[in-house]
Amino acid sequence: NITLDWVYVNPFTGYLNAHNFNVHEFESDGIFLQTKNLSINISLLKLFSNTFEISELTLVQPIGKIIQSTNKFNFTDIINKFSKKDSSVIDSLSKDGMNFNLLDIEIRDGEFHYRDSLTAVNYFIKNANITSDGYRWDKDTVGVKFDFVSGIGSGNIKGDLRIHTNKSTYKLALVINDFSLNIIDQYLKDLTNYGKFAAILNADIRSMGDFNDRLNTTLRGAISISDFHFGKDAKTDFASFESLHLAINELSPKKMIFFYDSISLVKPYFKYEKYDELDNIQTIFGKDGSNIDAAKADPAKFNLVIEIANYIKMVSQRFFQSHFKIDRLALYKGDI
Repeated sequence: NITLDWVYVNPFTGYLNAHNFNVHEFESDGIFLQTKNLSINISLLKLFSNTFEISELTLVQPIGKIIQSTNKFNFTDIINKFSKKDSSVIDSLSKDGMNFNLLDIEIRDGEFHYRDSLTAVNYFIKNANITSDGYRWDKDTVGVKFDFVSGIGSGNIKGDLRIHTNKSTYKLALVINDFSLNIIDQYLKDLTNYGKFAAILNADIRSMGDFNDRLNTTLRGAISISDFHFGKDAKTDFASFESLHLAINELSPKKMIFFYDSISLVKPYFKYEKYDELDNIQTIFGKDGSNIDAAKADPAKFNLVIEIANYIKMVSQRFFQSHFKIDRLALYKGDI
Protein backbone atom coordinates (compact mmCIF):
# COMPACT_ATOMS: atom_id res chain seq x y z
CA ASN A 1 0.00 0.00 0.00
CA ILE A 2 1.30 3.48 -0.93
CA THR A 3 0.09 6.74 0.61
CA LEU A 4 1.09 10.38 0.03
CA ASP A 5 -0.05 13.94 0.80
CA TRP A 6 -0.07 15.38 -2.69
CA VAL A 7 1.48 14.80 -6.10
CA TYR A 8 2.35 17.14 -8.96
CA VAL A 9 2.57 15.75 -12.50
CA ASN A 10 3.51 17.58 -15.69
CA PRO A 11 2.58 15.26 -18.59
CA PHE A 12 4.30 17.55 -21.12
CA THR A 13 7.78 17.35 -19.50
CA GLY A 14 7.51 13.94 -17.83
CA TYR A 15 8.10 15.39 -14.35
CA LEU A 16 6.51 13.95 -11.18
CA ASN A 17 6.86 15.18 -7.61
CA ALA A 18 5.26 13.46 -4.59
CA HIS A 19 5.20 14.91 -1.06
CA ASN A 20 5.34 12.66 2.06
CA PHE A 21 5.50 9.47 -0.01
CA ASN A 22 5.03 6.31 2.13
CA VAL A 23 5.38 2.64 1.22
CA HIS A 24 3.77 0.36 3.81
CA GLU A 25 4.75 -3.15 4.83
CA PHE A 26 2.96 -6.01 3.08
CA GLU A 27 -0.55 -6.28 4.52
CA SER A 28 0.42 -3.98 7.41
CA ASP A 29 0.13 -0.37 8.60
CA GLY A 30 3.87 -0.36 9.36
CA ILE A 31 6.05 1.87 7.18
CA PHE A 32 8.75 0.22 5.05
CA LEU A 33 9.95 3.42 3.35
CA GLN A 34 8.92 7.03 3.76
CA THR A 35 10.38 10.14 2.17
CA LYS A 36 9.50 13.80 2.47
CA ASN A 37 9.89 14.32 -1.24
CA LEU A 38 10.12 12.01 -4.26
CA SER A 39 10.82 13.47 -7.70
CA ILE A 40 11.10 11.65 -11.03
CA ASN A 41 11.98 12.92 -14.49
CA ILE A 42 11.04 10.82 -17.55
CA SER A 43 12.64 11.67 -20.89
CA LEU A 44 9.60 11.76 -23.16
CA LEU A 45 11.64 12.36 -26.32
CA LYS A 46 13.57 9.10 -25.74
CA LEU A 47 10.30 7.20 -26.16
CA PHE A 48 10.47 7.97 -29.88
CA SER A 49 13.82 6.12 -30.04
CA ASN A 50 12.41 3.03 -28.28
CA THR A 51 13.99 3.93 -24.94
CA PHE A 52 12.11 4.34 -21.66
CA GLU A 53 14.45 6.56 -19.62
CA ILE A 54 14.06 7.87 -16.11
CA SER A 55 16.65 10.63 -16.35
CA GLU A 56 16.47 11.61 -12.68
CA LEU A 57 15.25 9.99 -9.45
CA THR A 58 15.62 11.88 -6.15
CA LEU A 59 14.54 11.00 -2.60
CA VAL A 60 14.81 13.71 0.07
CA GLN A 61 15.12 12.69 3.73
CA PRO A 62 13.96 9.10 3.27
CA ILE A 63 13.60 6.78 6.26
CA GLY A 64 13.81 3.07 5.50
CA LYS A 65 13.34 0.08 7.79
CA ILE A 66 14.93 -3.32 7.16
CA ILE A 67 13.61 -6.10 9.37
CA GLN A 68 15.13 -9.59 9.31
CA SER A 69 13.49 -12.75 10.61
CA THR A 70 15.38 -16.02 9.98
CA ASN A 71 16.52 -15.80 6.34
CA LYS A 72 13.70 -13.49 5.26
CA PHE A 73 13.48 -9.71 5.18
CA ASN A 74 10.52 -7.36 5.11
CA PHE A 75 11.27 -6.71 1.42
CA THR A 76 11.53 -10.38 0.41
CA ASP A 77 8.01 -10.26 -1.07
CA ILE A 78 9.09 -7.37 -3.34
CA ILE A 79 12.12 -9.33 -4.57
CA ASN A 80 10.00 -12.42 -5.20
CA LYS A 81 7.45 -10.39 -7.14
CA PHE A 82 9.91 -8.63 -9.43
CA SER A 83 12.23 -11.61 -9.85
CA LYS A 84 9.53 -13.27 -11.93
CA LYS A 85 10.28 -12.67 -15.58
CA ASP A 86 6.68 -12.02 -16.48
CA SER A 87 6.51 -9.16 -13.95
CA SER A 88 9.94 -7.59 -14.50
CA VAL A 89 9.75 -4.04 -15.82
CA ILE A 90 12.93 -4.46 -17.87
CA ASP A 91 11.84 -7.79 -19.36
CA SER A 92 8.40 -6.40 -20.19
CA LEU A 93 9.95 -3.44 -21.99
CA SER A 94 12.38 -5.71 -23.83
CA LYS A 95 9.51 -7.82 -25.16
CA ASP A 96 8.05 -4.63 -26.60
CA GLY A 97 11.39 -3.73 -28.22
CA MET A 98 12.06 -0.97 -25.68
CA ASN A 99 15.32 -0.23 -23.87
CA PHE A 100 15.39 0.89 -20.24
CA ASN A 101 17.61 3.49 -18.51
CA LEU A 102 17.51 4.61 -14.89
CA LEU A 103 19.94 7.53 -14.45
CA ASP A 104 21.09 10.09 -11.87
CA ILE A 105 19.80 8.47 -8.69
CA GLU A 106 20.19 10.56 -5.55
CA ILE A 107 19.30 10.05 -1.89
CA ARG A 108 19.70 13.09 0.37
CA ASP A 109 20.00 13.01 4.14
CA GLY A 110 18.54 9.53 4.56
CA GLU A 111 18.10 7.39 7.64
CA PHE A 112 18.02 3.59 7.47
CA HIS A 113 17.19 1.20 10.30
CA TYR A 114 18.06 -2.49 10.64
CA ARG A 115 16.37 -4.83 13.11
CA ASP A 116 16.86 -8.56 13.61
CA SER A 117 13.83 -9.95 15.42
CA LEU A 118 15.60 -13.19 16.45
CA THR A 119 18.98 -11.90 17.64
CA ALA A 120 17.57 -8.69 19.17
CA VAL A 121 19.76 -6.35 17.13
CA ASN A 122 18.61 -2.80 16.48
CA TYR A 123 20.91 -0.46 14.55
CA PHE A 124 20.63 2.53 12.23
CA ILE A 125 22.65 5.00 10.16
CA LYS A 126 21.76 8.62 9.50
CA ASN A 127 22.71 11.61 7.30
CA ALA A 128 23.06 9.11 4.45
CA ASN A 129 23.81 10.58 1.02
CA ILE A 130 23.89 8.26 -1.99
CA THR A 131 24.43 9.18 -5.64
CA SER A 132 24.65 6.94 -8.67
CA ASP A 133 25.07 7.44 -12.40
CA GLY A 134 22.49 4.67 -12.65
CA TYR A 135 21.74 1.85 -15.05
CA ARG A 136 21.96 2.00 -18.87
CA TRP A 137 20.74 -0.80 -21.07
CA ASP A 138 23.91 -0.66 -23.22
CA LYS A 139 26.44 -0.53 -20.34
CA ASP A 140 27.43 -3.16 -17.81
CA THR A 141 28.83 -0.96 -15.00
CA VAL A 142 27.06 0.95 -12.26
CA GLY A 143 28.77 3.55 -10.06
CA VAL A 144 27.64 4.48 -6.54
CA LYS A 145 29.06 7.07 -4.13
CA PHE A 146 27.87 7.15 -0.53
CA ASP A 147 28.51 8.61 2.90
CA PHE A 148 26.71 8.24 6.22
CA VAL A 149 27.04 8.68 9.97
CA SER A 150 26.58 6.03 12.63
CA GLY A 151 23.18 6.38 14.29
CA ILE A 152 24.38 4.74 17.50
CA GLY A 153 27.79 5.99 18.62
CA SER A 154 30.41 7.94 16.69
CA GLY A 155 31.95 7.88 13.25
CA ASN A 156 31.25 8.16 9.55
CA ILE A 157 31.91 6.16 6.38
CA LYS A 158 32.52 7.37 2.82
CA GLY A 159 32.78 5.11 -0.21
CA ASP A 160 32.98 4.89 -3.98
CA LEU A 161 31.68 1.62 -5.45
CA ARG A 162 31.80 0.41 -9.08
CA ILE A 163 29.83 -2.74 -9.95
CA HIS A 164 30.26 -4.81 -13.12
CA THR A 165 26.75 -6.22 -13.43
CA ASN A 166 27.48 -8.95 -16.00
CA LYS A 167 30.49 -10.36 -14.16
CA SER A 168 29.19 -9.69 -10.61
CA THR A 169 32.50 -8.05 -9.72
CA TYR A 170 33.19 -4.78 -7.95
CA LYS A 171 35.79 -2.14 -7.09
CA LEU A 172 35.51 -0.26 -3.82
CA ALA A 173 37.30 2.70 -2.23
CA LEU A 174 36.36 3.11 1.42
CA VAL A 175 37.30 5.60 4.15
CA ILE A 176 36.14 4.98 7.73
CA ASN A 177 36.63 7.64 10.42
CA ASP A 178 36.33 6.91 14.18
CA PHE A 179 33.46 4.48 13.60
CA SER A 180 32.07 2.89 16.76
CA LEU A 181 31.73 -0.91 16.62
CA ASN A 182 29.04 -1.08 19.28
CA ILE A 183 26.84 -3.11 16.94
CA ILE A 184 29.21 -6.00 17.80
CA ASP A 185 28.13 -5.65 21.42
CA GLN A 186 24.51 -6.33 20.39
CA TYR A 187 25.47 -9.56 18.60
CA LEU A 188 27.69 -10.65 21.53
CA LYS A 189 24.71 -10.55 23.87
CA ASP A 190 23.37 -13.58 21.99
CA LEU A 191 26.62 -15.46 22.67
CA THR A 192 27.47 -14.41 26.22
CA ASN A 193 25.92 -14.64 29.67
CA TYR A 194 27.14 -11.13 30.38
CA GLY A 195 29.92 -8.79 29.28
CA LYS A 196 30.65 -5.54 27.49
CA PHE A 197 32.41 -4.79 24.19
CA ALA A 198 33.65 -1.53 22.68
CA ALA A 199 36.07 -0.53 19.89
CA ILE A 200 36.70 2.20 17.31
CA LEU A 201 37.47 1.47 13.64
CA ASN A 202 39.46 3.61 11.19
CA ALA A 203 40.34 2.51 7.67
CA ASP A 204 41.42 3.74 4.25
CA ILE A 205 41.27 0.82 1.83
CA ARG A 206 40.95 -0.09 -1.84
CA SER A 207 39.36 -3.39 -2.71
CA MET A 208 38.12 -5.38 -5.68
CA GLY A 209 36.35 -8.70 -5.66
CA ASP A 210 33.59 -11.04 -6.74
CA PHE A 211 30.12 -11.11 -5.14
CA ASN A 212 29.89 -14.86 -5.87
CA ASP A 213 33.26 -15.81 -4.35
CA ARG A 214 34.18 -14.50 -0.88
CA LEU A 215 37.82 -15.52 -1.25
CA ASN A 216 38.22 -13.79 -4.60
CA THR A 217 39.00 -10.35 -3.16
CA THR A 218 42.09 -8.14 -3.23
CA LEU A 219 42.66 -5.52 -0.55
CA ARG A 220 45.19 -2.70 -0.10
CA GLY A 221 45.41 0.09 2.46
CA ALA A 222 45.38 0.68 6.20
CA ILE A 223 43.07 -0.64 8.92
CA SER A 224 43.22 0.45 12.57
CA ILE A 225 41.20 -0.67 15.60
CA SER A 226 41.60 1.42 18.75
CA ASP A 227 40.20 1.55 22.30
CA PHE A 228 39.31 -2.14 22.18
CA HIS A 229 37.66 -3.39 25.38
CA PHE A 230 35.94 -6.65 26.28
CA GLY A 231 35.22 -7.73 29.81
CA LYS A 232 32.88 -8.28 32.71
CA ASP A 233 31.43 -4.78 32.43
CA ALA A 234 32.36 -1.34 31.13
CA LYS A 235 34.98 -0.90 33.89
CA THR A 236 36.44 -4.42 34.23
CA ASP A 237 38.39 -5.69 31.19
CA PHE A 238 39.39 -9.26 30.47
CA ALA A 239 40.97 -8.27 27.14
CA SER A 240 41.85 -4.88 25.67
CA PHE A 241 44.38 -2.99 23.61
CA GLU A 242 45.09 0.64 22.84
CA SER A 243 45.48 0.14 19.09
CA LEU A 244 45.98 -2.51 16.41
CA HIS A 245 47.25 -1.15 13.09
CA LEU A 246 47.62 -3.07 9.83
CA ALA A 247 49.24 -1.54 6.75
CA ILE A 248 48.49 -3.86 3.81
CA ASN A 249 50.42 -3.84 0.54
CA GLU A 250 48.34 -6.66 -0.95
CA LEU A 251 45.99 -9.20 0.57
CA SER A 252 44.42 -11.74 -1.78
CA PRO A 253 43.23 -15.10 -0.35
CA LYS A 254 42.36 -16.39 -3.84
CA LYS A 255 45.85 -15.63 -5.17
CA MET A 256 47.41 -16.88 -1.91
CA ILE A 257 49.13 -13.53 -1.29
CA PHE A 258 49.46 -11.89 2.15
CA PHE A 259 51.89 -8.96 1.95
CA TYR A 260 51.84 -6.61 4.95
CA ASP A 261 53.91 -3.46 5.24
CA SER A 262 53.50 -3.48 9.02
CA ILE A 263 51.46 -4.86 11.91
CA SER A 264 51.66 -3.16 15.29
CA LEU A 265 49.82 -3.82 18.56
CA VAL A 266 50.00 -1.25 21.38
CA LYS A 267 49.26 -2.01 25.04
CA PRO A 268 47.55 -5.38 24.67
CA TYR A 269 46.04 -6.60 27.95
CA PHE A 270 44.68 -10.03 28.81
CA LYS A 271 43.45 -11.28 32.17
CA TYR A 272 42.73 -14.95 32.92
CA GLU A 273 40.96 -15.95 36.14
CA LYS A 274 40.55 -19.52 37.32
CA TYR A 275 37.59 -20.32 39.58
CA ASP A 276 36.52 -23.47 41.46
CA GLU A 277 34.85 -24.96 38.39
CA LEU A 278 35.16 -22.60 35.41
CA ASP A 279 37.24 -19.61 34.39
CA ASN A 280 36.35 -16.05 33.37
CA ILE A 281 36.13 -16.99 29.68
CA GLN A 282 33.74 -19.92 30.24
CA THR A 283 31.55 -17.96 32.64
CA ILE A 284 30.96 -15.47 29.82
CA PHE A 285 30.64 -17.84 26.83
CA GLY A 286 29.34 -20.90 28.71
CA LYS A 287 31.15 -24.08 29.69
CA ASP A 288 33.43 -25.14 26.82
CA GLY A 289 31.85 -22.39 24.70
CA SER A 290 28.35 -23.88 24.93
CA ASN A 291 26.68 -20.52 24.14
CA ILE A 292 28.60 -20.25 20.87
CA ASP A 293 27.78 -23.86 19.96
CA ALA A 294 24.09 -23.21 20.62
CA ALA A 295 24.10 -20.13 18.38
CA LYS A 296 25.85 -22.03 15.58
CA ALA A 297 23.37 -24.90 15.88
CA ASP A 298 20.42 -22.62 15.08
CA PRO A 299 20.46 -22.10 11.29
CA ALA A 300 17.63 -19.57 11.52
CA LYS A 301 19.79 -17.09 13.40
CA PHE A 302 22.31 -14.76 11.81
CA ASN A 303 25.14 -13.56 14.05
CA LEU A 304 27.67 -11.10 12.67
CA VAL A 305 30.36 -12.12 15.18
CA ILE A 306 30.17 -15.78 14.10
CA GLU A 307 30.20 -14.82 10.40
CA ILE A 308 33.31 -12.63 10.87
CA ALA A 309 35.03 -15.37 12.88
CA ASN A 310 34.25 -17.99 10.21
CA TYR A 311 35.62 -15.75 7.45
CA ILE A 312 38.81 -14.97 9.40
CA LYS A 313 39.26 -18.68 10.08
CA MET A 314 38.80 -19.51 6.40
CA VAL A 315 41.30 -16.84 5.30
CA SER A 316 43.86 -17.59 8.04
CA GLN A 317 43.97 -21.27 7.09
CA ARG A 318 45.48 -20.14 3.78
CA PHE A 319 48.06 -17.81 5.35
CA PHE A 320 50.90 -20.27 6.00
CA GLN A 321 50.21 -22.03 2.69
CA SER A 322 50.58 -18.74 0.83
CA HIS A 323 53.17 -16.21 -0.19
CA PHE A 324 53.33 -14.04 2.92
CA LYS A 325 55.56 -11.24 4.15
CA ILE A 326 55.43 -8.81 7.09
CA ASP A 327 58.07 -6.09 6.75
CA ARG A 328 57.63 -4.85 10.29
CA LEU A 329 55.99 -6.56 13.26
CA ALA A 330 55.79 -4.77 16.63
CA LEU A 331 54.17 -5.24 20.04
CA TYR A 332 54.46 -2.54 22.69
CA LYS A 333 53.77 -2.60 26.45
CA GLY A 334 51.90 -5.89 26.68
CA ASP A 335 50.32 -6.91 29.98
CA ILE A 336 49.19 -10.50 30.59
